[in-house]
Amino acid sequence: MKEYQKIETLFKFDEKQKRFIPEINNPIVKYLRDVAWLGSEKIDGTNIRVHWDGKSFEFGGRTDNAEIPKAVMEILTNKFNYDMEVIFEQKFGDKDVYVFCEAYGGKIQNGSYSCDTSLIGYDIMVNDIYLDRTVTQNILEQIGIQCVPFIMFFNLDEAIEFVQEHEKSLSHPEDNLEGVVCVPIERIYDHMGNRIIVKIKRKDLLKTNF
Repeated sequence: MKEYQKIETLFKFDEKQKRFIPEINNPIVKYLRDVAWLGSEKIDGTNIRVHWDGKSFEFGGRTDNAEIPKAVMEILTNKFNYDMEVIFEQKFGDKDVYVFCEAYGGKIQNGSYSCDTSLIGYDIMVNDIYLDRTVTQNILEQIGIQCVPFIMFFNLDEAIEFVQEHEKSLSHPEDNLEGVVCVPIERIYDHMGNRIIVKIKRKDLLKTNF
């Protein structure tokens, strides 16, 4: 199974000071600082991959060696059953599809957000192409999986301010916000063909004095 692409941290880490400093790490991201970005809430849970190969589903954690908690596996097998196979077959045919989710609550990460174990989706890849956020949201709604909240930012500085000023989660207001993951509104790739995507974590900002 393909792994979800690594999301780099927005800020540069100073090895001497052992902390993040208020400087954008990636020169391409720095160049794109003033373009519009679309953010999604970063959920504090465990990564889950759902793979459709055109015939059936398979499940994985963040890596192929990661173990999926029993409670999460029960949710996955119940959700992605025969009826869901029919839905995916009619919608995607034999296309290679990955649904990327975060499992949270219950015994995951000390039960953050909920007492019950749940799934929330944040990205979908079809034939090696990540879908636009609005398309991802529509598909997740159609298959009955909650989607992470999306936030429009006019530039990266607005995204930074948002994380600084919002202590509470958008999806679960009783819990704290971990951060946001941002992509440019217009899909942009680096010279290696990787999608430009960054994360802004609240705990990093609190230590950065941005």
